[in-house]
Amino acid sequence: MVSHLKDVEASGDHLVWTQDYLKDHGGSVKRGIILTGGEGSTLKRMQIQLDMLRNVLKCTLPIELYHFPDEMQDPEVRKFFVDNFDVELKTEADQTEKAGANIKNAAFITSDFTEFVYMDSDNIPLVDPAVHFDSVEYKEGGSVFWPDLYKDHRQIIFDKRGNNGLNLAVLHLANHMITNADMYGFLGYGDKDLFRYSFYALGLPYQQAPKIFATTGGYQTQNGDDSIDFCGHSMIQWGTTPWSKRHDLDYHPEPAFLHTILAKHRRGLQPDKLFSHLRRPRIDNISEPSLVRTPYDFTGDCFALTLKGPDGLPSVENSMRDGQGVLTETVESVMGGLDNPTYVALRDLAQTFVDINKDER
Repeated sequence: MVSHLKDVEASGDHLVWTQDYLKDHGGSVKRGIILTGGEGSTLKRMQIQLDMLRNVLKCTLPIELYHFPDEMQDPEVRKFFVDNFDVELKTEADQTEKAGANIKNAAFITSDFTEFVYMDSDNIPLVDPAVHFDSVEYKEGGSVFWPDLYKDHRQIIFDKRGNNGLNLAVLHLANHMITNADMYGFLGYGDKDLFRYSFYALGLPYQQAPKIFATTGGYQTQNGDDSIDFCGHSMIQWGTTPWSKRHDLDYHPEPAFLHTILAKHRRGLQPDKLFSHLRRPRIDNISEPSLVRTPYDFTGDCFALTLKGPDGLPSVENSMRDGQGVLTETVESVMGGLDNPTYVALRDLAQTFVDINKDER
């Protein structure tokens, strides 16, 4: 690790964010969104994502879409994304191995964005991501991570200036680990953990989103049959804490992302039950030390949240009186129902989402 960082510095590249780095990357601090992908169903899901960003949430952040040289070769496809979603297409040609993890971190380093939001293509934004730049968590150290199913990180808000400019070194170290999978690939579940290890290795703090995700899906099996049992295939990830709410201990963030981690692999799902319900812990602070009785269970078909033991409310018979419990709610009620255009858009895109999976047969 030390040798790699020395090599970066010796090459003339910037290891730490400084004003000189800024001069070499556009000359001004820029905020934007970074996406990666360039073929097949990934592009179809990205259309859903970009339509939500531009046409529903009215997000005005510039967007860079990185792809490999052999992807997005059709001029009509390129024109469609540029004309309809105002994205800048970027070819990442420096990766010798074609892997999503490699292009992702390479994009983070080479982008002229000083501050950026990264989302995987299977992630549907539910609020304008720009709001997170004004959050308590982001202001603490210039990074916020949202957990994936395996509790590593999939969505990122990042400032290269964070930790006195050393956040840029985090990206370089993570890139070293990602491109040396034989050495570092077994440290965790893929590339996402390596960002966290890079912070650890450099002795730097990072921030997580303040609330645990909610498992999201509906009352149907993984094959689309009606079911009396809830089956979760996606994750609603809650937003950050607005600076204006920093003293409000009762504040709970609104849904910020819908990560369709398993739903994108399902065939034959019923659109009206696709994102109908969610299940979440009653106590869902990310760092709550007492939260031990509501584990997430992944069966291979669905992932669920179950309460071990009786409900923890004081009024319940045999209560453990720790407040723990599992809440099942409709996505409609959580998002404010038909008065919320974002909920209406999410409901209306369900058929398109299902059809993408159908076309992959």
